[in-house]
Amino acid sequence: MKTSAIWIALALVGCAHVEPQPTPTPVPGSATCVTACDNGRALQCPGIGPLCVQACLNVDDSGVFSYPVDCMTTARSCAQWDACQK
Repeated sequence: MKTSAIWIALALVGCAHVEPQPTPTPVPGSATCVTACDNGRALQCPGIGPLCVQACLNVDDSGVFSYPVDCMTTARSCAQWDACQK
């Protein structure tokens, strides 16, 4: 009887549902091109390649405008990530 109770307990533990980890909310001003691109990749947004960080830094260096990295870092979907740039 004890053995079956142990197996049932192990089966229940093995079936535990693991919640996805939420994207952490950065402290204002702590978001960077790296955190923005990392979030876009984690969301599996199309078109975010290995040059994302460099492209973001180039835009910042232009002095014309910069990407809203705070918004891009905290986006919860690719649509939100894209909307940050508009």
